Amino acid sequence: MRTSLIFILSLLMSLSLHAQEQQKAKTTSAVRLFQDKDDLTSVITIIPVGSIVEVLKGDADYILVDYNGSQGYIPNGNISYDQVGDDEISSEESFVNTTPQYQKPASRYDRLMIKYGDHIGKLFYQNKIWKGLSTENVLDSWGRPVSINKTYVDNIVEEEWIYSKKWLLFKNDILVEWGAVSHK
Repeated sequence: MRTSLIFILSLLMSLSLHAQEQQKAKTTSAVRLFQDKDDLTSVITIIPVGSIVEVLKGDADYILVDYNGSQGYIPNGNISYDQVGDDEISSEESFVNTTPQYQKPASRYDRLMIKYGDHIGKLFYQNKIWKGLSTENVLDSWGRPVSINKTYVDNIVEEEWIYSKKWLLFKNDILVEWGAVSHK
């Protein structure tokens, strides 16, 4: 009786452990892995087509996955559950471990397209700015300024960025104003 009870308990434990294993899936297209599903500029890496990912949880729009040790979100509909076999998983894992996870884009244009998408990426590539941009956005569009003057007024941090012909004013890292540099 005791042996039977031990056998049943061990069987139940192994079944529960097996049920807790994560489901594997294969990407059906190259897909961006986002750190935050609500911030489409938070790209961690690009997952190549045919890559094996571990599905952690999902909702109607995004799926939380683990890809080569990085957890993030991918849009729902970019993976297939029924094409993953055990032999594919082992060959894919050995392939992933021998290649770099992420290669830096070759050009500024590629980097901006990956980070911001087509519309905003093209505007930043053309050095466009507008009120409401963050300091990071302006760095991506215009690059580093010649100098920065920082002042603190109550709880507000004001930064004046000086470029060769323009100045920009940020309040708490948000662009609020700009103008021409006057040379005396």
